[in-house]
Amino acid sequence: MNGEERSAKPGGGSPFWSRSLRREVQYVLDLLVLVAAFCVAYALRFDFHIPTGYLERGLIQLPAVVLLQFVAILITGINRFVWRYVGMTEVRSFLHAAFYSATPLVLLRVGLPDSFDHWQIPLSVILMDTLLAFGGILALRVLRRSIYERYER
Repeated sequence: MNGEERSAKPGGGSPFWSRSLRREVQYVLDLLVLVAAFCVAYALRFDFHIPTGYLERGLIQLPAVVLLQFVAILITGINRFVWRYVGMTEVRSFLHAAFYSATPLVLLRVGLPDSFDHWQIPLSVILMDTLLAFGGILALRVLRRSIYERYER
């Protein structure tokens, strides 16, 4: 029996894709998607020519936004889904997570006085970031499931 056959059988070692499905790896990938989504949203907002003042603001806002989004993922339980059995009903959790993370950002944007302008994220960035972040997180899960199904059959 060669290495591929052995790794495909239960107890014969784990195939390469199972190592990439570990929770720690998923957390890192999630964080990378959240960071990339925020950066792309800012870049799109300013047609990829971000003014220096907004670039500094974005760098200040980035950790708080990513932390808020990651906490929303944890609260809604997205990180605990068994993706082999996921269907359309789990997408509702993504919508909840997006709502839970975007609402405080919008409230801060509208409610903070102008003296806190470094914390006021443009509304277009909030919208684009939310769509890109949770769309990207969902895409990671779909990719994970398709890899699983491909190598299990």
